[in-house]
Amino acid sequence: MRLTFQISARLWFLAGAIALPMTPLSIQAQQPGQPTTPGQPATHVLPGQLTTEQFIPHPDLLLAKFPNGGGEMIAQVRELTLANHANLPYLLGVLANANHDQGIAIGTGLGQAALASVKTDQAYATAIQQAVADKNLGWAAGAANDAGGAGSAQPKIGSTVTTVNEVTGVTEKGTQTITTGTVVYADELVRTGTSGKAQLLFADRTNLAVAPMTEIRLDKFVYDPGGGQGNVVVVATEGSFRFITGLLPHEDYEIKTPYATMGVRGTEFIAVICDRASALNSGCGLQAQVVSGEIVVTTNSGQVVTLDAGQVVSVNAQGVPSTPTLDSTPIANFADLGPPITNVSYADALDAFTAVTGGVSTGATGAGGGGGGGGGGGSVTSASVSPGGNGSSQVTAH
Repeated sequence: MRLTFQISARLWFLAGAIALPMTPLSIQAQQPGQPTTPGQPATHVLPGQLTTEQFIPHPDLLLAKFPNGGGEMIAQVRELTLANHANLPYLLGVLANANHDQGIAIGTGLGQAALASVKTDQAYATAIQQAVADKNLGWAAGAANDAGGAGSAQPKIGSTVTTVNEVTGVTEKGTQTITTGTVVYADELVRTGTSGKAQLLFADRTNLAVAPMTEIRLDKFVYDPGGGQGNVVVVATEGSFRFITGLLPHEDYEIKTPYATMGVRGTEFIAVICDRASALNSGCGLQAQVVSGEIVVTTNSGQVVTLDAGQVVSVNAQGVPSTPTLDSTPIANFADLGPPITNVSYADALDAFTAVTGGVSTGATGAGGGGGGGGGGGSVTSASVSPGGNGSSQVTAH
């Protein structure tokens, strides 16, 4: 798959309006294919900017130095990217704590660095694009946290933000221990131990937090970041979880349990599901609570209940719902996982990067573009994941 940078007069105007002048660039001070290495002085640093030696040990200095983003931050990101290839993962890593304006500045600076590298260091230009594309998909920890685990032939759909104690994932290749930053896959079964908890972030910015003794399958994940379309289906069999919708339309989310299916019409809700033994002994089933927005609960008996923010409903093992009541006390506690992370700054950075470069792709960047010189115009490639007839998942490229 090839991609060329497609820069129209409008995009050049946009980039120029929000950024400082593109020169001088660090890339002009180093030979192609001979990047500086950690520990060496940066080849060029504008007055008042962070050096590689200052930035890598303390990446959040970038956010502290430029709290409002802007042109100076764009120039800083551009220069750090071009001065030392080792800075790239750290620049992407700070997006987890960036605000809206900082996300735009980081994406713009990376886009300018990628453009500057197209003719002088094609491989690095492609590496920048790939890193931005992967970061947008949410697995912030990168490939290193995927090593040594069971892995899967299914596509990656996200990663863990935080874990506490025992959390495991089961794929067709076996069982892996899930820790902070571990990649998760389509059709993976996530289980927590007696004190295990986890917070997961998906490619579309959906946040899923799971409590102890919970079993939940990431059943279906279809997401086209370019078109903003897709479908997410999660199957929870027991335990407790908190679900916060991402970038897709609310109606594209569905959560299935043994007692009812929940359609999301809002932002955040919590669910507690009885295990099979308790359901047999006491008749308990599902309890659902809306924190914000609205959900529609369709029970196995065919009854439909709509819940608004602050309301709680119980559904027994026979699929019979109670009358919704108001209760602001959370029915499950996820405080020790920290605040929910949805990382909308990743989306801000991707939009800004695309505005400068024309798009991202897993393929090589075209050299030159336009006029028949570089492989044509820009494109965005995405993958859709959906279950096949035998329970496996199918991948469709767009």
